Amino acid sequence: MKHATSTIEQTGKIYTHSILKMKKKKPLSLRKVIKELFNITLYNYQQDFLYDCINNQRIVGVFCRQTGKSMTIAMVAVIEAIKNPGSHIVIVAPTDRQAGELFKKIADFVKDSPVSSEVSSVTMRQMVIKNSRISAFPCGDSGDTIRGMTANVLIMEEAAYIKDSIVNQVLMPMVAATQGKVIKISTPFSMNHFYNSFQSDDAYKSHHYTWQHAVDAKHFTMDFIDEQKNQLGEHSIEFRTEYCAEFIPDEDAFFSWELIDKCIGDYEMLGEI
Repeated sequence: MKHATSTIEQTGKIYTHSILKMKKKKPLSLRKVIKELFNITLYNYQQDFLYDCINNQRIVGVFCRQTGKSMTIAMVAVIEAIKNPGSHIVIVAPTDRQAGELFKKIADFVKDSPVSSEVSSVTMRQMVIKNSRISAFPCGDSGDTIRGMTANVLIMEEAAYIKDSIVNQVLMPMVAATQGKVIKISTPFSMNHFYNSFQSDDAYKSHHYTWQHAVDAKHFTMDFIDEQKNQLGEHSIEFRTEYCAEFIPDEDAFFSWELIDKCIGDYEMLGEI
């Protein structure tokens, strides 16, 4: 048993060394490392997004629903933690459920991988690996509970649903002193900061993936997409946002996104119904 533990630790160090050398690694080499590390074969679009997340400081990914975006960003968090020992990777999501689900994906990846020997502690919302911290938090309606934190890497999960005021006043200041990395990933929702980063901010490396990418990768079937077109309507707002990953202009929507944004908030439940 002692010999087996030693072998696992040695294997973990080999893969850790591969991750430390990942910067500017070619996409095909990256795919091989991910396969060895997580036993996952990346789709082409996941590989392209992951490659840019490793090699750029500002990245935005607009994804069709259920195309593996959260799994991809979980891999990014682990790689960044190992690649830059002593760093703080902060994951922020609109709700506690979303933050918790993404952190669970990260914990599951690490638990079954060779780098598990590098983990020194794990809680419900934080992991210490290679002397780096990966933390996941909900931002809620105001962001007050996470105000004042510092991050080397800031990941905004379902970024389109995070208010502009929280991004500008709470989240972006987290990377001011560290010159940290910012990754925004989401399905489209409104013409807010997420749209601006994707559409008009030259600082961001932009990625856009629709149902067509998922079908090409055989992640979705064409039968499923045809079913959704029939149920939702091919030109409906639901199908265009969830599967075509389109940003819907105000003139095509029933309500402006500014009005919808003002109506979103966290409210205390009065009791079970």
